[in-house]
Amino acid sequence: MKNFMEVASNIKLKDNDIHCKQCGKKISSSKNFCKYCGTKIIKYMFCEECREKMQEDAKFCDNCGYPVAAYETTPVIRENACPLDNKLRVDEEYAGFWIRLGAFFIDLIIIHFIVCYIALLNGFFVQFYIDSDTTYLLMLFLLIVGYYTATLSIFSTTFGKMLFGLRIVDSTTNEKVSVRKALGRVLSYLASVLLFGLGFLAISFNEEKKGWHDRIAGTQVFREKNFNITLGIIVAFICFIATIYILFGPPIITNYIIKLTNYIAAHAN
Repeated sequence: MKNFMEVASNIKLKDNDIHCKQCGKKISSSKNFCKYCGTKIIKYMFCEECREKMQEDAKFCDNCGYPVAAYETTPVIRENACPLDNKLRVDEEYAGFWIRLGAFFIDLIIIHFIVCYIALLNGFFVQFYIDSDTTYLLMLFLLIVGYYTATLSIFSTTFGKMLFGLRIVDSTTNEKVSVRKALGRVLSYLASVLLFGLGFLAISFNEEKKGWHDRIAGTQVFREKNFNITLGIIVAFICFIATIYILFGPPIITNYIIKLTNYIAAHAN
């Protein structure tokens, strides 16, 4: 059984507020029932002598008989409620704007090459990529939605975020995000994109580093404090340069893929 200090070291109380584990609403830690859903807040504390758990109203420890009155100021932990900040583990911190931007460039390049690969396999790269930017953008959008929904719901992160030690969780339960929430999160990117990226910039201006998409979907992004991000920074920089080159550089890569596609198509017949 963990002693009280071991448990308390992983829990940060803030203004005596807690979240009900049943409905997720914020309530006062002094309450015995959630005022929103009526869930009973089961209270217990730890014996200072043997460190065993016991009910809050106990006079003596059931395990060793130590009198509770000897330490009236012992804090109380509540089983059916979680403190507001207990989602933040001692080895983690909230992930900020720049580190998430670096992860985004990595993911964007991965998605771009997936689009090109699919187009190449299906033999319509020349027909649509050159004649219709709309088709390419549609494919890119669908791949972005599919990529983020799949990786977040399966791994709680993306391949770009893995290089920075980031994880994304449901902000209410602190568990892996569901497919529905992952889908809602990526679709809510549109709100930020249409408003000149303000929703992404919002990450820098609040304590929990939440963007608009985090608040809409109910998610939180954490970063492992001791994770070595050197490789992530290098890869993110390369992907940033590649993104600029793809958007504004000469179409050398595009022309090469076109020639390769034509060659494959000619020899296939």
